[in-house]
This record gives sequence, structure tokens and C-alpha cells, in this order.
Amino acid sequence: MPLINQSQLKSELKILDLEHKLFTLLCRALLGSKLATLNKNQIEIDSAQLDLVSRTWNFIKKVNFYHAINWISFDGLTSFLTRLLSSKSKEINPFIIMCPSYHKDGSVGFNNTLGQTSLVALDNFKFLCELLHSNFPEYKISPVCYFGDLGIEQYAKADNKFWDDEVSKNYNLIEVGINKINFTHCQLLKLSDESLLSLQIGRTGQIDKEISTNYAKEIEAVKIRNRTFYCENLGWTKEDSDNRTEISATFYSIMGKYFNDKFQVPLFLYTANSYEKAVSYNLTTDTKNKLWILYPKKIENNIIEFRKYD
Repeated sequence: MPLINQSQLKSELKILDLEHKLFTLLCRALLGSKLATLNKNQIEIDSAQLDLVSRTWNFIKKVNFYHAINWISFDGLTSFLTRLLSSKSKEINPFIIMCPSYHKDGSVGFNNTLGQTSLVALDNFKFLCELLHSNFPEYKISPVCYFGDLGIEQYAKADNKFWDDEVSKNYNLIEVGINKINFTHCQLLKLSDESLLSLQIGRTGQIDKEISTNYAKEIEAVKIRNRTFYCENLGWTKEDSDNRTEISATFYSIMGKYFNDKFQVPLFLYTANSYEKAVSYNLTTDTKNKLWILYPKKIENNIIEFRKYD
């Protein structure tokens, strides 16, 4: 089959000037996946790959439309595309983590209702999986929704039976939400169902001093943001707020590495409203193997509904 060079590919895909950076990422992924070779500073692909590359580009453009502009991880996206294009298993692993909603007055326990934010998150996840399926029909799309029952806030202030009941009620609410939108092929699990995570994090979470030291700058930015929420809204002390941030940074980092290693082609749709916290999922110096996290756009601090956003 004839070869298509980078200039020809750019023409075939109708790349706009403002899309140049995304196109560069696609070229890097094509090289990383060995679907392209480099010839005189330009990539070349077999024309037989053009259909897959075109569908991949359409997916990137569509997802970029829903993605919060200032939160695009180019390293994470390149890693995802490289793994996607080189996948022998032909399976994509989108997942979300539905964290429990805590009482806004600072009292111990979870809210026992499924709010609009959670319903939007679930439907956005379903929409994302549909988008994956429409662009990559030859791949198996294996969505997993995890309920966040590890690293629970203020765990020591109630007994195990109380928390068992809280987890059970909120897990059931997520199940109701999944059924409500007819997302029946989505697997629902607790984080504690992953035995290694349960062992490393536990219900309370803990601080890993090595992570805190090595990534102090990144964690400090999260501490500053969290103090507004915990101290001003819930009346926590600065020390308690910073301690919680250190704990969450540790278990987010553990989860990010775990899921990035567990899944062949992971795609993490972030569902919480505080995007600053999510940097802890990628506390790694390995820029070629970062977890891709998709941060939805917001309007007036509310996450958009993908289906209604155009």
C-alpha cells in the first residue's frame, strides 16, 4: 500500500491552524504505536491505516469540544492515543470514580440522595462510552463505575457499622442512577473490590511521606484550595485540612498508578467539581505513561451535560 506523509495526512484530516497542537500529539502517538515511521522529520503511515487514524482524529476533536480548555493533559492524551493505536487486545477501559457526597454542614456521614451532579456525571460517562463505540466499533468498550468507599473523611468519628450502612446506601443509589439512564453494560464496583487498593489505602487512608516530599509543590497548591472549603465552609482547622489533603494526595496517587497499570487503554472521566485535587492522580515523573484524565467543561461552576452542549 502507498505511504501517506505528514503533509498529506494533515490535508486528508483537514487540520485547522488552531488544531496544530492536537495534530502534533496524534503524530507522536502514531510514532509511539509504530503505526508511523519518521522520514526527514515527517511521519509516514501506510494508507491502509488512514481509516483508523481518521476515526481517531474525529474522536480527539469531539472530546476536545467537551474538555475544559485549561485542564487538558497533553502527556496523558498522547499516552492514551499511543496505547489505543498499539492495543493488541482491542479493548478500551473508560472508568469513573463516584466519590460520596459528604454533608455540607461538616457532620459525619454521606448525603443519602443522588444529586443532579451525580446524574450528570453518569450520563456523561455513558455518552463518552457511546462516543468511543461509534468511533472504534472494532474495540470492546468496557466501562467501570467505581464507588469511592476508601479514604473516607472523618472515619474515626463513627463506628464500622455506621460506615458500612453509609457505604451500602450510597452504593445502591449509584446503582439506581445507572439503571435510571439504562447504562446496563456499565460494571459497578466499590474501590474496595480491588483488593490491592483496599490493602494500600483502607477505609481511612494514610499519608505517604515520600509522595508528600517529592510532590510538595503540587500538593501545596491543592492545600490552598482545600483550606477554603474545609476551613471556611466546614469550620475545620488549617492543620486538619492540610492533613486531609496529604491523605487524599497519597491515595489519589496510588489509585492513578493502579488503574494506569491495570487497564490496557485507560480513560478516566473526572466527576468531582474540584479539578485541582485531581493532579494527585498523576504524581509521576514518567511523562510518557501518564493516565489520561478528561475534565468536562464548566458553565458557572457546573459541569456541562455532554448531550446538551453544542
